[in-house]
Amino acid sequence: MLNSLSNIVSKLSVLKLAIFVLLAFTFNLAASEWLNASYISSMFPVPYYEAQLSFDHLKLKAWYAVLISKGTLANYVQTQHIDFIFIVSVLLLHFFALLFVAKLIPSKVKWHRFALMAALLSTIAPLSDALENVLSYLMLLNPLNFSSYLALLYSSFAAIKFAFFVFAYACVIAGLAVALYCWAKKRFGLKVQTQVSNYL
Repeated sequence: MLNSLSNIVSKLSVLKLAIFVLLAFTFNLAASEWLNASYISSMFPVPYYEAQLSFDHLKLKAWYAVLISKGTLANYVQTQHIDFIFIVSVLLLHFFALLFVAKLIPSKVKWHRFALMAALLSTIAPLSDALENVLSYLMLLNPLNFSSYLALLYSSFAAIKFAFFVFAYACVIAGLAVALYCWAKKRFGLKVQTQVSNYL
């Protein structure tokens, strides 16, 4: 799969990949704003990350009870719908950003292949987010009396999601640093070798 992805990247220009990244970033910004506005309108009593990483069904039930008392539970459900659009935007942004990084790194440098692998692994975050959403729907079917196991699974997928968010952005930053290093060596007349250093 990596070889196929490498072949696809080799056929795309840096400009085309940069445009894909820019479009994905714009889409992600718009989706984020829509999602945040919907979350605020739901009047959920704590930040989304606190709820998602609570691992506590009693806390979640108490927060859902607040929504019921305020009459904004429907707004929160709507937020879960919008979140799927945000999930798609994240998948596209992370994937194309890492392909762009891979394009900037010479194919003989092992970080080129690592960036391609990171692009595939970055899909774990949005997939985990989608599974987290599915579990939230199950909990919201009976918001005051759902199983504690659902809350544990819900927070577990959220933790995986956040971990791979960090992974994707860390790989983009590290990959850009490697690309800059390779460009500097080439610019000053030094041949980029297969293994630039013990860390590449």
